Amino acid sequence: MYFIGKGTVKITRGDSDEALALLQDGSFIGELDLLNPQPRNATALALNYCDLYSLSKSDFENILEHDPGFAQHIKDIASQRKP
Repeated sequence: MYFIGKGTVKITRGDSDEALALLQDGSFIGELDLLNPQPRNATALALNYCDLYSLSKSDFENILEHDPGFAQHIKDIASQRKP
């Protein structure tokens, strides 16, 4: 999972260049792979310089276990992003 500290990331699907979303400072990507590991068909492309921070699967699971509020927030956003 990656958190965008600075910059803009465009999310596209397949061969299309059309943006499904433009994510900026404070947004995150990759949570779907941690919650439901399966092949994805979306691509993330940095549109400018970005500071990204990564969170490993084991650290993610540890946080979810100890912070149910954060866990629900991530799950809510993930459910909105499912194709």
